[in-house]
Amino acid sequence: MAGVEPYTYQKYEMGQSRPGGAANPTVQTVAAIGQVLEVRLCDLLPRNVPRLALATPVGARPPRASAIQVASTQVAAPQTWHDAMVAFGHNLARVRGDLGLSQERAAWMAGLAPYTYQKFEKGESRPGTPANPRLRNALAISQALDVWLWDLLPALPDLTQGR
Repeated sequence: MAGVEPYTYQKYEMGQSRPGGAANPTVQTVAAIGQVLEVRLCDLLPRNVPRLALATPVGARPPRASAIQVASTQVAAPQTWHDAMVAFGHNLARVRGDLGLSQERAAWMAGLAPYTYQKFEKGESRPGTPANPRLRNALAISQALDVWLWDLLPALPDLTQGR
């Protein structure tokens, strides 16, 4: 399914990657599975994602108004995963700027290394290679910035082509 081995998909359904370990697929994998199942990425994630063990205040807060502005300014669906991750990075930078946070502070709030966060804002893991954050990291960033993950993600290209 969606380029995911059946055994791996079964583990994701059970919420595990290995016995006793929580599943932590990449955002691209979750989005591809959603496309195969014909559901939106946000429908695969709980609406009240609890805050992870981060250095941010505990308790759910409503999504920021800037998240709605981010989503409404997107014009067309990216054609490739690279384009989608560049748009994701622009959205991260915009929301972070609205909050008046440095990249280092946003990374610290999300429990990430500053270099890792900078790569997500750039949309690349290495030059020419699109970022593909783990779901936990993407959720941690969205929680640190107080926005829903799906408000940071652009419309995604078809990830199931050729599979």
